[in-house]
Amino acid sequence: MTEYSYPIENEPMPGSNWSSVTKGIGNGILDEGGFPYNLINLNNATNKATVTAANLGDGVLRSHAILDGFYHRIDANVVIDLPAVTKATTYYVALQFVPTRATEGKLPVQLGVFTSLDRTQGKDYLVLWTIVRQANQLLTDAAVTMGRQRVAGTVVVASEANLPPANSVLWGTVGVIHNGRDSDRAKIVMAITDSSETTGWKWKTLSDRGEVDDETFTWDLKNNTETYNSPVADGFKRAIGRRQKRRKLRGRVGLISGNDFVKDGEYRVFSTGVGSGDTPERVQAFTTTVGGVSGGIGFARIEVRPDGDVIAWPSKNTAWISLDGIEWEVP
Repeated sequence: MTEYSYPIENEPMPGSNWSSVTKGIGNGILDEGGFPYNLINLNNATNKATVTAANLGDGVLRSHAILDGFYHRIDANVVIDLPAVTKATTYYVALQFVPTRATEGKLPVQLGVFTSLDRTQGKDYLVLWTIVRQANQLLTDAAVTMGRQRVAGTVVVASEANLPPANSVLWGTVGVIHNGRDSDRAKIVMAITDSSETTGWKWKTLSDRGEVDDETFTWDLKNNTETYNSPVADGFKRAIGRRQKRRKLRGRVGLISGNDFVKDGEYRVFSTGVGSGDTPERVQAFTTTVGGVSGGIGFARIEVRPDGDVIAWPSKNTAWISLDGIEWEVP
C-alpha cells in the first residue's frame, strides 16, 4: 500500500497534486455580478463573438473562475472565432484545464473554442456556452445554449439579521439560518441579483421550516423619546413583536435632533428597553443595515441583552439604524 499526504513543510508540491487538495471547492464561475463570461456581439460578417469581463463598477472589469482547483481570470473582453462550417458543428466556448501546462510555466487554465471535449491525460473543461451551427448558417441564427456553471460557498448564521449583505458574497451563496442551537426551525436562502444580474442583490428564500409571518406577531409600538425618532426613511415604527416564546424587533430609528449617529458610538436604540418577559437568556448579537451612509455600505452591530438593553454600534456615520430582522427566543 502507498499512502500520501501533502503539503509537507519545505517540500515542493507538484501542480498535479494541487487539484486534489482543492477539489472540494468545485468547478465554476466566481460570480460577483455583472454577468461574467457573457457571450455578446455575434457578428455574421467576421464570424466572431465576444466573451466579456464583468463590469463590477469603479472601473473594475473581472470575470474569474475555478477549474480543478486552478484559477482563471480575464480583465478585458476577449474576441473569439466561430468560423462558418460546411456541416453541423458544435462549438464549445469553454475554459480548458491542461495539467502539463502548469509544469511548463504556462497558464493551466485558458479560455478557448473547441469542437470536442478531449478529457484524456487529465484535461478538464468548464463549458460557458455551446453553439450549434449548421452548414451555411448565419452565426446569429445558430443555436446558443448557456452553461456558465457557478460555484459559491455556504454561510451558517443564527438569525436572518446576521446574514452578510448579499452583495458581499458570490452569486449562489447559500445561507443556512438555524435560529439557535435548540431550535427546530431552519431557513435556507440564496444570494442572487435581479434579472440583469447587475443590481438588486438580495437573499432569496429557498426553503423555510416553521417560519412565521410578521402578521402572526402581536406588535407593541414604542413612542418617540427625547433622543430617538421612529419611523424614519419609510421604515416601520419601532416595535417589539411577540408570539409564544419568540420575540422580534422592527423599525428604523433616527436621532430626534436630526444629527447622524456617529461611527462606533454606543446607542440604546430601544431606549425603553424590552420588557422583563421579553429578554433573552444570554446576549444575542446581530448585524443590521444602516442608511444615509456616505463612502459605501455601512452596518450596525446590535446586542439584545438579558437586562433588556438593545445597544447599537454603527460602523459609519449614518442617518438611521434598522432593527428589522432581530429575533430571539425567551427562556
